[in-house]
Amino acid sequence: MREIAAIPLVAGVLCSIFLFPTRLLGQEIAQVFRRSVDHVISRNDTLFELMIRSETAADTARLVQAWGSWILYGLVAALVAMWLTRWLAARALPWTSIWLVAGIWLAIYLFVWKWDNDIIFNLSALQPAGSGPVWGPWPYAGSFGFFIGLITGLALAAKPWLLYEEEERNKPQG
Repeated sequence: MREIAAIPLVAGVLCSIFLFPTRLLGQEIAQVFRRSVDHVISRNDTLFELMIRSETAADTARLVQAWGSWILYGLVAALVAMWLTRWLAARALPWTSIWLVAGIWLAIYLFVWKWDNDIIFNLSALQPAGSGPVWGPWPYAGSFGFFIGLITGLALAAKPWLLYEEEERNKPQG
C-alpha cells in the first residue's frame, strides 16, 4: 500500500480527496482568525478609534482580515491533507504531486464549485453611498488567497526538497 501511495500521481489524487474533509477545518480556522481580528480591534480603544476615524485604516484592517482568512483556509486544509498523504506514502512527495493537487482543485474551482462565498465579508464600505449593505467575498481575496495558502501548505507538508537531498546522499561517490 505504501508503495502505491508514494507514486506521485496516486499521492496527488489521494491528497485531493483528503482536501474535501480537511477544507472544513481550514474554513473554521479562517473564521476564528476573522473573528479574532474583530475582537482585537473592538477591545483596543486606540485601534477602534483609528478604524472609526480613518477609512484607510478600516480598509486595511478588512484587507488583512480577508486575505489572512483565505490564506489560512487553504493553508490549514492543505497541511492536514498532505500530512495524511505523506503518512500513507511514508516519504516526502515530489513537486508533481503538489502541482497535480493544485490543478485538480483549480479545475474544481473553475468548472464545478466556486467557494468564494464560504467566508463572507461586509463590503458596504466599498460600494457607492445609498446602495445598502452588500455581502460577499473580499475582491480577489477568495480564490487567490485560498490557492496561495493551498500551494504553500502542500509544499510545506510534502517536503519535496527532502527527495533531492536523499538523491544526493545516494549518489555513488567517485
